[in-house]
Amino acid sequence: MFEDDPQAEGAAVVAAAREALQALCQELNLDEGSAAEALDDFTAIRGNYSLEGEVVHWLACSLYVACRKSIIPTVGKGVMEGNCVSLTRILRSAKLRRIPCSVKDLFNFCWTLFVYTKGNFRMIGDDLVNSYHLLLCCLDLIFANAIMCPNRRDLLNPSFKGLPSDFHAPDFKAAEEPPCIIAVLCDLHDGLLVEAKGIKEHYFKPYISKLFDKKILKGECLLDLTSFTDNSKAVNKEYEEYVLTVGDFDERIFLGADAEEEIGTPRKFTADTPFGKLTSEANVEYNLQQHFEKKQSFAPSTPLTGRRYLQEKEAITTPVASATQSVSRLQSIVTGLKNAPSEQLLNIFESCMRNPMENITRIVKGIGETFCQHYTQSTDKQPGSHIDFAVNRLKLAEILYYKILETIMVQETRRLHGMDMSVLLEQDIFHRSLMACCLEIVLFAYSSPRTFPWIIEVLDLQPFYFYKVIEVVIRSEEGLSRDMVKHLNNIEEQILESLAWNNNSALWEALHASANKVPTCEEVIFPNNFEIGNGGNVQGHLPMMPMSPIIHPRVKEVRTDSGSHRRGRYKAVYHLASVRLRDLCLKLDVSNELRRKIWTCFEFTLVHCPDLMKDRHLDQLLLCAFYIMAKVTKEERTFQEIMKSYRNQPQANSHVYRSVLLKSIPREVVAYSGDCEMTDGDIEDATKTPNCSSEPVKEERGDLIKFYNTIYVGRVKSFALKYDLSNQDHIMDAPPLSPFPHIKQQPGSPRRISQKHSIYVSPHKNGSGLTPRSALLYKFNGSPSKSLKDINNMIRQGDQKTKKRVIAISGDAESPAKRLCQENDDVLLKRLQDVVSERANH
Repeated sequence: MFEDDPQAEGAAVVAAAREALQALCQELNLDEGSAAEALDDFTAIRGNYSLEGEVVHWLACSLYVACRKSIIPTVGKGVMEGNCVSLTRILRSAKLRRIPCSVKDLFNFCWTLFVYTKGNFRMIGDDLVNSYHLLLCCLDLIFANAIMCPNRRDLLNPSFKGLPSDFHAPDFKAAEEPPCIIAVLCDLHDGLLVEAKGIKEHYFKPYISKLFDKKILKGECLLDLTSFTDNSKAVNKEYEEYVLTVGDFDERIFLGADAEEEIGTPRKFTADTPFGKLTSEANVEYNLQQHFEKKQSFAPSTPLTGRRYLQEKEAITTPVASATQSVSRLQSIVTGLKNAPSEQLLNIFESCMRNPMENITRIVKGIGETFCQHYTQSTDKQPGSHIDFAVNRLKLAEILYYKILETIMVQETRRLHGMDMSVLLEQDIFHRSLMACCLEIVLFAYSSPRTFPWIIEVLDLQPFYFYKVIEVVIRSEEGLSRDMVKHLNNIEEQILESLAWNNNSALWEALHASANKVPTCEEVIFPNNFEIGNGGNVQGHLPMMPMSPIIHPRVKEVRTDSGSHRRGRYKAVYHLASVRLRDLCLKLDVSNELRRKIWTCFEFTLVHCPDLMKDRHLDQLLLCAFYIMAKVTKEERTFQEIMKSYRNQPQANSHVYRSVLLKSIPREVVAYSGDCEMTDGDIEDATKTPNCSSEPVKEERGDLIKFYNTIYVGRVKSFALKYDLSNQDHIMDAPPLSPFPHIKQQPGSPRRISQKHSIYVSPHKNGSGLTPRSALLYKFNGSPSKSLKDINNMIRQGDQKTKKRVIAISGDAESPAKRLCQENDDVLLKRLQDVVSERANH
C-alpha cells in the first residue's frame, strides 16, 4: 500500500509555485528581490493556513504585496515606494479577471444614479431635504435588488437592521414583492418618512420605470453579473451627456480618490509637512481648515443683536441632519392642525364688530396663488419646482399662520380685557407680513435656494413691514428651532442695515413727509437705557430738551410725527449700530471717549445726511465714522486694522466694503474713463476720483476707501474737525457728545469689567466645565485662592506693559530682572490676545 507523503507534496507545490512565479516575473520584467520575497511570503502563509483555489492566484497576491514594499531611490536622494508594477498588470498576467459589481462599484453606481436622477428631475432636487430623500430612494432600490438577486446577497451587510427577520436562515427565500427599507433609513439617518415615501411613490418609481422603458436600465435584477456592467455604463453615459448638455457640475467628482484635495473638503493640516510640499494647493487646504475651525459648524452664525432670543445650543449636526430636523420640528409644531382657523379663532373673529374672516381668507388665498406661481416658475437663478411641492410648502405655512395668529389674538384679548379686535384684524399689511414670515420659515426649514429676500420680492412687500412681525412670531411660537430663530434675527439685521434703505423703500416717503427729520438717538431711546456718565439726561422718561449736539440749541421741543412706528424704526437702527460699534471697539481696544465720538459722528450722518444711507449699508457709515474720528483725535487705527476686526463680526460680508454705491448714472450718459487710484488716504486728501468705467452703467461703484475719499469726507469733515482738540480754534466749537446706549447683559453672556484689561465675569452654569487653555479662570466658591492671585498678578504686570521697553543694541547681556519683566509682558500679551480672539469667535 502506498501512503501520501505530506512533505513530498508540499515540496512539489512549492516547486510548482516557484515555476509559476518565475513565469509571472518574466512577463512582468520584475526584479529578483521582489520575486524571492513573494515566494517566501507565499510559503509562510501556506504553512499556516489552508489555501483554496489556484496557486497562481495566491502568488499574484503575494507578488502584489512584495511590489508595494519595494523602495526605489530617485534623483536628489529621494525614494519612491513601489516598483511601478500595477495591480492590473499582475492580474492580467495571472489570468485573473476583476469581479464586476464589487461594493465600491455598487457605491459608485448608486451615487451616479442619484445625481443623474436629481439632475433630470430638477423639481425634486430643488432643495436639500428633497435631494436627501431622493438619495434614500436610490439606496432602497439597490437594497431591494441585492435581496431579490440570489447570487448578490454577499453585498449586504449582515448586521444591517433592515434585513428580513429570516435572512440568515439556510433556506431563506426572498418575497415576491421587493422589500422597502425607507422607514429604516429614515429612522437611522434623520429622514422624514412621509416625505421620503411620497417622493418614492409619486416620482422615483415612475422615473425608474421610464429608464427601463428607454433601455437605459436592463435586466430582471440591476445587480446581476450579466447586466450590472451594462447598466453602470449606460447610466454614466447618460449622465455625461446631461452634464455636457446642461453645463451642470459633474457630481461624480465626489467619487474620486483625491476628492478631498479636488473639492476642498476641510481636513487637518499636519505640522510636520515636509519642506517643498507647501504648494499653493497646500495653502488653500490650510486656509479652508482655518475657515471651518472658525465657523465651528454649518449652522447659521449668531447675529450680535439676536442672542436674547436663543435657547441653549443643540448638538452639532451635519447640514442634511440640520435640514431634516428643522422640517421635522416644523411638522411637529403643526401636527393635528388644519390650514384654516380653529374653532377658538373663529369665535374671536365672530366676537368682533366686523367679522374679518372673509377678508383674511381672501388675503391668504391671494398670497398662496402668487407664491405657487413664482415657486414653480423657472428663472435664471434656479429651476421651477413641481406644483405639488409648492402646495405642500404653502399648506405648512397656512397652518403656521393661523396657529400664530390665534396665539397673538388670545394674548391680546387677555391683555385688553376683551376689547374689540376689529381694528387690528382689519390691517391687511399685518396679515400679509405674517403670512410672508410663515412662508419664509417653511422655505428655510427645507433649505430652499429661494433665500430671503425672495419671499418679500415676489409678494411685493416692503422690508420694514416684514421686520415688524419677526419678534411677534418668535415670541408667539416657542417651537421654533435655534437655527430658525437665528435665521429670523439675521433677517431683522439685514432689513435694518440695508434693505430698509433701498431707493424704493417706503422709508424715504415717510422721511419726506416728516420734512426729512430723522430723530436722534435720545429721542427714541429712554434715558435709563443709556450708559451712566454719558452726559445725557438720565431723569424722567423722554427728554424734553435733547442733549445731542446735532440738534440746534434753539430747538427745545420734542419732535412729533405720525406715530410710534417712526420712533420704533430708528430705535432699532440705533440699537443695531450701537451693538456693532461696541463689539468693534472692544476688539480694537478703543477708549470709551473715542467710542462716544465715533457714535456722535455716526448719529450726525444719520440725522443730517440721511441720503448717505440710500442704497448703501449701515456698516459703511459706521466704519467711515470710526476711521475719521480716530484720525481726528490722533488715536489712529489703520483701515486694515478696522477691517480685520470688522470681518470677524457675524454679519460681515465682502460686498459691504468692496462694492459701495458712489453715484447713479443715467444709461444714456457715457462715463469718463481715466486713471483710478485707491489709497488709504487722509481726510485732507479728499479728491474726487473720476469714474473708471468705459461703458454706460446705471451705477458707479467702488470700494469703501473710494467712497470715504470722494463722498463721505466732504459731508462730514467740518463736523468731525470740531473734535480735533489739538486745534485751539475747535475746542470751543466741540459740541457735547451723544449718549451711548447700554446693552442689557444676557444671563449667560460674559461681561467685561475693565476697559484696560480683558477680564470678564459670567454666571457659572452647572456642568459647563470651563477649561480655558490660555486664559486664567476663577470660579467663586469653587477655585483656590491662588487662581485669584494669578489674575491680580496679571493685572499688575499689565500696568507695567505700557512703559517703553529698552531695546538692547550692544552685546551686553541683559539683567535677569529686565529679562524676566519682558518675559512676563510677552506672557500677558499672549493671554490678552487669546482671550480677545476667543471672545471674537463666540
